[in-house]
Amino acid sequence: MAHISKNTVTASGEYSSDIEKCLDGCKEKFNQILFGVINEGNQDAHKMEASIFKQLMKLGFILMQLYFASQKSLLQKQHRSTE
Repeated sequence: MAHISKNTVTASGEYSSDIEKCLDGCKEKFNQILFGVINEGNQDAHKMEASIFKQLMKLGFILMQLYFASQKSLLQKQHRSTE
């Protein structure tokens, strides 16, 4: 299993701001989901389930942004190494 650190460094030694933004967004959205599950327990199960899935779709979108940001960073690194 890969571990991604917020301190992901590009080939030039700079932090990838796109990756950092996505990581922060993932952590924030995940914590929002956890908070909702723990603190909004008075909802009917089907309403909670719907809320969880709706928020997971938003988390999935952020994760896809992270995927594309990391691919962009990888391609830039490969391009620099071939120059």
